[in-house]
Amino acid sequence: MKTLNQDYDLLKKIKQRDNDAIKKLYAQNFPKVLKYIVTNNGSPEDAKDIFQEGIYIFWNKIRLGEIKTLTAQLNTILFSICKKLWLQRLGKVKKWNSVSQDTRSFFWQKQNANGNESQIKLMKSVFKELSDMCQSLLKKWIAHEEPLEEIVLEFNFKNKRTATVRINQCLDRAKNLAKRKL
Repeated sequence: MKTLNQDYDLLKKIKQRDNDAIKKLYAQNFPKVLKYIVTNNGSPEDAKDIFQEGIYIFWNKIRLGEIKTLTAQLNTILFSICKKLWLQRLGKVKKWNSVSQDTRSFFWQKQNANGNESQIKLMKSVFKELSDMCQSLLKKWIAHEEPLEEIVLEFNFKNKRTATVRINQCLDRAKNLAKRKL
């Protein structure tokens, strides 16, 4: 009950354009949004952008009277707005549907190390230590550049997201093995 009363007080102050109320809202909520976005393929800069946009939408909803009575805590409402914004942005840039270009290029550079015998030997050694499935998956994705749709069908993955996750796991395993051998 105390939290709800505090939220109503904060809501009233936000409606009155109290800068301290906005600062309090920011201080209480930004760390949670930052953690969520960074954990889900974002950067601190992405978190700042999303949070600013979320605060603006949140403030407009209050100003326009869309939030009159509280069905949830203000923190929960603001976090939900930010989470939705982040998921929309992920959908636009299709990060969920493609393998990290940095990871892919790391492996490709090592695999095609122009005449650098030690790098070629290292990557052959790492590749042999990967599971048969990872070896086959990486060959098709990197060397043959097969589209995800074909990989999904060939490996009986549920969808492109599952294939992407699996490819990233294999690439991460290869990178970690290479780091340990250096």
